[in-house]
Amino acid sequence: MRPLSKIAQPLKNGLLATHEAWPSYSPEQQGAIVAANVVTAGRLVLRAGIEAQFLSGNLTRGQYVTANSIADMLDKLDGHIIRSNDAANEWGKVFDPYVDKVDFFGQELLRTCRGEILPATFLIRFLRDVASTQLRTNAAEDGTKNPAANKWGQVSTTVRSVSLRVNDLFPHSRGARVAEHLATAALLASLGRNWAEYKA
Repeated sequence: MRPLSKIAQPLKNGLLATHEAWPSYSPEQQGAIVAANVVTAGRLVLRAGIEAQFLSGNLTRGQYVTANSIADMLDKLDGHIIRSNDAANEWGKVFDPYVDKVDFFGQELLRTCRGEILPATFLIRFLRDVASTQLRTNAAEDGTKNPAANKWGQVSTTVRSVSLRVNDLFPHSRGARVAEHLATAALLASLGRNWAEYKA
């Protein structure tokens, strides 16, 4: 199997499983699933618009931080929509984490290009995300529970978002650098724990 196809396999499996289960969902649940996916995908569109406006000089740094914080909250909104309607589905379980990784990649690449994040931090986080995606792929192939879908993954994602907002608010500051390193350490610890759970 080609690498790209292999990486996309969990998405394919999730889509097929949700399609098969679709008739078992009530109209309200189906609507919740659609709405949650719109919110998830919309986060990427919103983030791109925010970055474009900031780069064009149309947003102050305070407005930039506020807008990005709102985009961050959308990552919680899609999950709330699903939980409040008891509409958990296999597609959403894999689609949301994939969007998270694309979202963070874009954010961190831009900040690295602006000199606000260390290139080493960007590389380490990117490789961590690649490893996390591979772990998810392995779990899908083995038919085992996804080890990344736990509270440690959620905590590390939140810490990562907070570190970026600190960086946006106080770029090049000592506090931003400390937050950057703490978030990277949390991400690596989360990956290590997930790997240990997968191998157990």
